[in-house]
Parts: sequence; C-alpha cells; structure tokens
Amino acid sequence: PLSFADGRVVFGVEDMSRFEYRDNNFDFNSSTRTINDDEWFLNRARISLQLKPIDWLTLYVQGQDSREIDSNRADIPGLLGAEGDNPFDLRQAYLEVGTDQGLSLKAGRQVLLYGDQRLIGPLDWTALSRTFDAAKVRWSSKDGLWVDAFASSVVVPDRNGFDESDWDAVFSGIYAHIPTLSIQDTEFYALHLDDTNRDDHFITLGTHIKSKAGTLSRWDYEAEFAVQAGTAGGRDLTAFASYIEGGYTWQQEWKPRLGLEYSYGSGDGDATDGDEGAFQNLYPTNHLHYGLMDIFSWSN
Repeated sequence: PLSFADGRVVFGVEDMSRFEYRDNNFDFNSSTRTINDDEWFLNRARISLQLKPIDWLTLYVQGQDSREIDSNRADIPGLLGAEGDNPFDLRQAYLEVGTDQGLSLKAGRQVLLYGDQRLIGPLDWTALSRTFDAAKVRWSSKDGLWVDAFASSVVVPDRNGFDESDWDAVFSGIYAHIPTLSIQDTEFYALHLDDTNRDDHFITLGTHIKSKAGTLSRWDYEAEFAVQAGTAGGRDLTAFASYIEGGYTWQQEWKPRLGLEYSYGSGDGDATDGDEGAFQNLYPTNHLHYGLMDIFSWSN
C-alpha cells in the first residue's frame, strides 16, 4: 500500500515497543541493587523512503526516533548499559549503483550484515540498532557467488546532536560468499580494525560454512572459525574463536529439531604480561546466539 509507480517509489513505516524488567542480571546478588535493577519501556519509530528512478540506481533514506521511558538510569545511550534517548535522527542514507549481477557500489549510511552476524550485524533487537558510514563495492554472479570490499566507521548515537561516525576508528574488509558445493554455502573473510581511540590495530581471518536447507534430507550443519593478530588496547593480540553445530529435524507437522552446538572464544589469563589473548567480538548481534540480555559474547 505504500509502493507507487511500479515500485519505484516506496515509503516505509515501522514501530517497535518493548517493556523490560531486570533484576540481578549483572551481579546475581539479591542483597545488592544497581541502577539497572529496574523496569522501563522502550520505543523505536522509523520512517523511510526508497527511490528507484532506473533499474541500476537506488536512493534510500531512513530516519529513526528511539526513547527509553521511565528508567532510573540516565537516558544516555551506552551509559551504564542504557539504550537511552536518541531523538529523531538519520539512521540510513545511501546511494546504490548497479544491479544484482556484475559490479555495484553502495555508499553512505547503511547496515552491514554478514554471515550469521557473529562478527558483523545491526544489533536490531536494541532500540538504537547499529549502522555504519561506509562505501561498499560488490561483484556478484548469477550462480550466487559474490565478493564485497568495504571501508566503514560505526555511527555513534548522540541524543543532543546529529549522530556521526568517528573516522579515527575505521573498520574495513573483504567478505566472499562462494556456493562451492551443492549442499553447502562457504564464506571467507579478511577484516581489519584500525581504532586509534582504543589503540586497536588487528586483522581477523576466518571462514563460515552452512548447509543449504533441504539438501541433506533432515540433517543440517554449520561451522565458523576465526583467528586474530595485531594489537588490542596497545597489547599484542593473538586470539581465535570457533563454532560448530549439527542438527536433525523430524518431519512431523510441528517439525521438532534436536541440535548440538559448541562455541569457543579464547580468553586472556594475565592482564599484566603485555599480551592479549581474548578474542575481539567486533560488531556482532550477540543476542541471536548468547541470549537477549546481551551480557555474553564470542569471547572469554
């Protein structure tokens, strides 16, 4: 109903509301209360416009208003775990040139989402969510092969002004999706974080494999492996992480599935030796894999 001119002009409206009650979810100690032992109401409203004047050109803009209502903590995004207030601001605004096949360019404020979001995702469960100011070049083919090269900086919410990215922190990389087998999708990536504010300068190399739905009858599998090297917080970084999962789905009407998974992220045993062993989780959507409280990550 909000699409016009054969889909060349599309308006979008979205609203998300959520009530939260939290008690002892950080210290697990009933005798001690913190500012987060409270209840509050979260609301997020978005409005968007997409223009596609010709097949190879897309213009998109999206605004967002996010509020944390009736909490005891300060409504400052990120302070003491608060999602906070971020009055109407620009969430996305990009230009995309190209088609589904061949070479394309997407430049501007946008969402970055790769794999199962263990390292790169929009964190859309939160009211604020996450976007990047980025330039992304993609080459793709009709058989499902595509390769992205991007340079970006994460957008930082500012409740008193315009949300901006800080290009003292640059996140860049190459991410490839390769349909190597008829039963599986394979992805390879090389990511680089250069953040002078935190003295982080390291690379992440990894691969992600996942079975295609229905190709193994009732069985499915997934795995991801990543290694990191460089410096994190000014300390020499050597870290790794892994994830393996397998499952079986019965064909009854309600389709029960039995699955087994193992997740590991390396940790650091000595904070004083000048070395860092903890895997750096980058920009993930952790709650998809580690719970909606968002207090765990792919690290130790």
